[in-house]
Amino acid sequence: MKITVEKKAMAPMEDPMDQKIMELSKESSDLKEMAYETVAPSGTYTVMGLNSLVDALNTVLPMFGIPDYAKFTETLPTLPGEFVKMLTMVNEAAVGAGLDEAVIDITTIVDDKGLKMAAGKLMTLAANTAFKQYLRSNEPMSTIEPKEVEAAPMGGAPMMPEGGGMAEDEFMSGRMS
Repeated sequence: MKITVEKKAMAPMEDPMDQKIMELSKESSDLKEMAYETVAPSGTYTVMGLNSLVDALNTVLPMFGIPDYAKFTETLPTLPGEFVKMLTMVNEAAVGAGLDEAVIDITTIVDDKGLKMAAGKLMTLAANTAFKQYLRSNEPMSTIEPKEVEAAPMGGAPMMPEGGGMAEDEFMSGRMS
């Protein structure tokens, strides 16, 4: 005796559990966005002041693989939640890199002077080698390409290919210590 059970194929979104997960995910995203908007400082900003901060932010966003933030065309009484979110992301990376002095106190951005101070910190981070190294070291593993190492003759230390790595003096002084 053979029993056949017919299963009805469900489209991915027909599963009630998938729908609930999607709803919760959207609610979570909405709550996060609301949180950034809630902590966003209010103040008196000029378009020129806002855009000086946008320009500085746009110097670090490529390091995160994020496209440039659009420039402001009008004054705003409060910084947008998405903008605060990006500043917070940069702050977290600065702390991770051990650059606490470059962290932007978002609550102090209440006027053009605060915007310019924050822009200065972003420009400092954009030029900081430790910050860049921290971001590179925290890339997803799939985007990091391993460096080639040549085998050394007669069991010696591996040699780095030309042009990749530290200078010969640094290498030799490291071996002496």
